[in-house]
Amino acid sequence: MKTVEELKKEQYEAKAKLHDLIEMINSEEFYKLSAAEKGLINQERTGLELYLSSLTKRVYGNPQEVDTSNMVWLSLLYGMFNWNSATSSVNSIDYLKEKLDKKDEEIYAFPEHTV
Repeated sequence: MKTVEELKKEQYEAKAKLHDLIEMINSEEFYKLSAAEKGLINQERTGLELYLSSLTKRVYGNPQEVDTSNMVWLSLLYGMFNWNSATSSVNSIDYLKEKLDKKDEEIYAFPEHTV
């Protein structure tokens, strides 16, 4: 079993990794990637968030308390993996952007319609 100090060090490192990943996700570089690559990066982000949450609970949580919040995370991960396989790795953000672009095309295709 790791000591609290070892867990705090891991927590600090995980926070730094998550911060760097979020910075990349919020960059132009991320939006130039393929939908499949964006999906993998988002899975990595979710995994890091789950890991960081677990570390934080181990450091600061009450060991006598039963924690069921990870079940929510696991169901979200399961849904994310199924979404990607069911849609051939189409990222939901790309899908929504495509829908919005189509809607814009429909609106602006007819000059008599106003927004």
